[in-house]
Amino acid sequence: MPWTVSGAFDQFRREYNELRPHQALAMETPASVYRNSPRPFPGRVPEPEYDTTMKVRRVFKHGQFFFNQHDVFLSKVLYGERIGWLPVDDRYLRIYMAWYPIARLDTRTMQVEKLWKEDLAGHQQGYGKGEIPQNPGFPPSHSPDGDDDQ
Repeated sequence: MPWTVSGAFDQFRREYNELRPHQALAMETPASVYRNSPRPFPGRVPEPEYDTTMKVRRVFKHGQFFFNQHDVFLSKVLYGERIGWLPVDDRYLRIYMAWYPIARLDTRTMQVEKLWKEDLAGHQQGYGKGEIPQNPGFPPSHSPDGDDDQ
């Protein structure tokens, strides 16, 4: 049989997980101690639901979202995700992913900033998390209204 990257990886994975004992596992193999999780995993993780007081936008391909007709860069990692925001004061907005604060937007400079300590105070559990009914470890499956434009 000719050598392939896929075949080499399969051989490595078998040796690593089924044959080679690991000191961190009391010299057992990973395959011998692995157990399936009893928690169900959905085929698709539902989109987060945002509080009706939040404005919700979708993050576009290059990591930007629109705010007051401005193209604001947040992160390419969030492409396709919905984010929400709430005003902090007349200048700043706190940006949320699901119910967790992730950044601040300075509406004067249109720059995203790191969270301030005060943004994290009282948000250890996330915004409104205690009020949101939860599926087994996942956010609710309802989507916010489709207000994705400017």
